Amino acid sequence: MPLIGFAFGSRFFVLLGVGLLALGPALFEPRLASVVGVWDAVVLTVWLVDLYRLPAADRFIVRRTWAAPAALGVPSRVQLTIFNTSGITFQVSPTVTGTLTLNGGNLTAASGQFIAINSTGSVSLLTSNYILGKLVMYSPAATPTTFPVGTSSGYAPVDVTPSSSGDITITANPGAYSNDTGTNAIARYWTILPASASSVSLTFHYNAADITGTEANYVAGRFSSTWTRPSTTIDTVNHTATVSGVTAYNGDWTVGEASSVGSVCTSAPSNIVSWYRAEGNANDGIGANNGTLAGGATAAATGEVGTAFSFNGSTAYVTAPDDASLHLSSFSIEGWFNFTSTPTTDQVLVAKTAGTGTNESFVVWANGSALNGAVGDANGISQLSASFSPSSNTWYHLAFTFDGSTHAAVLYVNGSSVASSTLTKVPAYDTHPFQIGAEYENETLTDFMNGLADEVTLYSSVLTSTNIQSIYNAGSTGKCYTAPSAPTFSTISPASGSIAGGTSVVINGANIGKFYRLKGC
Repeated sequence: MPLIGFAFGSRFFVLLGVGLLALGPALFEPRLASVVGVWDAVVLTVWLVDLYRLPAADRFIVRRTWAAPAALGVPSRVQLTIFNTSGITFQVSPTVTGTLTLNGGNLTAASGQFIAINSTGSVSLLTSNYILGKLVMYSPAATPTTFPVGTSSGYAPVDVTPSSSGDITITANPGAYSNDTGTNAIARYWTILPASASSVSLTFHYNAADITGTEANYVAGRFSSTWTRPSTTIDTVNHTATVSGVTAYNGDWTVGEASSVGSVCTSAPSNIVSWYRAEGNANDGIGANNGTLAGGATAAATGEVGTAFSFNGSTAYVTAPDDASLHLSSFSIEGWFNFTSTPTTDQVLVAKTAGTGTNESFVVWANGSALNGAVGDANGISQLSASFSPSSNTWYHLAFTFDGSTHAAVLYVNGSSVASSTLTKVPAYDTHPFQIGAEYENETLTDFMNGLADEVTLYSSVLTSTNIQSIYNAGSTGKCYTAPSAPTFSTISPASGSIAGGTSVVINGANIGKFYRLKGC
C-alpha cells in the first residue's frame, strides 16, 4: 500500500488514511522528487514512494499511478509539477487533465508506459526540460501543437498541425535510425502512431550536434515497411524539417540527405515528352526523340543519378532531330547540372534554336552571375534571370517552366523558385534540333557547356513547385523509371500471300521478326 507524504521544514509527515504521523527529521531527502496535486482549494506537495531509496542518488521512481484517483481519493482534475532536478521516471501511465509543469528535471515514461495530456490539459516548461518516452497529447484541428519530447542527447520537439482534432502519440528516440540507408542522417528519430486525423503537417526540431553531411540537402523520411520522402522544407538556421499535409504519417521519421533516409525514387511527373537519362547513351528513355553524342560527348561520367553526359566546353554536346512532339506551347525543363568551373561566359544547358540568327524557341543557360531561361522566335526572345554563381564540381538541380496561356515563367534552383515573371514572347518553332550542352547561333555551334548534365527531362506541361521539390529531394535516387513496353502485333494484314519467285509464306507468331532473303535480291 503506498504512503502519501508531505514535508514542512525539516519534518516529514506520512498520511495513513486519517491523521498525521510525525516521523522526526525527514527519512527521505525531500529534494529527490515532488509531485504537486491540486484539487478543489487544497494544495499539497506529495511524494509517492515505495519506502525505499533507489541506488541512483537524487532520483525516485514513482511506482503508483497518479492517473487512478479512485485509489487515492483524489479527483481527476490533476495538475502535476515536477521539481526534482534529477528528473522523475513513471513506471505507470499518468493522464494529466490540467497542467503538467516541468520545473527542474525531465519526466520519463518507462518502457511500455506513456505520459498523456488530454483535451483539457497542457504542458508548461518553466526550465529547459522535456519528456522522454511516449507522449500522448491532444491536438486541436488546424492548430500547431508542440510535443515537448526529447532524448538523453537533447530536446527534439515536434510541432503537429492535424486536419482534425484528436490524440496523437509521439516518441523521440536516441541514435541513428536502424533503417537509414546511409550515414548522412541525424542521430535521432521519432515514432508516430496512427491517429484519427486524415492528414498532418509536421515540423521536426533537431540539434546542430545531430548534423552529419550537408544540412541544406536534408529531407524528412518516413519508414513504415518501406521508405517515403514527402516534400520537405529545411531551415538550416533553426535546424528544422517541415512536411505539410502528409496523409501517411504513422511510422518512424528521421531527417538526413536523401540517399541516407531511404534509397527510393520519386514518382515521375506526368506528361514527359523526352527523358535523357545518360545511362551510357543519348537515347530518349521515354519517347522517340533519341539523341546522339556529338563532338566528344560521353555518357559514362559519374552522375547525380547513375551516369551523366560529360561535355568538354568546346566541342561536345547532345543533339536530337526536330520532331513535332518538341513543339510545345507550355513546357517544363529540369535536370541535374555540374560545372567544371564557375561559368564566366554563356554556357547553354538546353536549347532549341529558332531562325538563322541568335534566337531560340526555348533555352536555359548559365553564366558567371545568372541562371537564365527564355522563349522566343526567329525575331527575338523574352527572358527571365536569377542570380546564380555555382560552385565548381557541385551538382545543382535546375528547372525552367513556361505556361503558354499566361506567359508565366519560373526558374528553380535546388527545388526552390528563384525567379518568376510574365514573358512577352511565346515559343515559335522550326526544324532546328533539340540540344543539350550547346546551341546554334548564326547556324554555328556555340556556347558549349563545360561540365556534366544528367536526367535532362522535357515535359509538355508546367510542373508545380511540389513536383520540382520532390525531384530535387529524391537526389541520387532520381525519378522512378519504367522502360516503355515493347510494341506488340495483334493482327497482320494480309496474313498470307505470294512473294517474288512464286514462293508463298504465311505470317504468324512463329516467324514474325524473321528476315526472308527473296530470290534475286
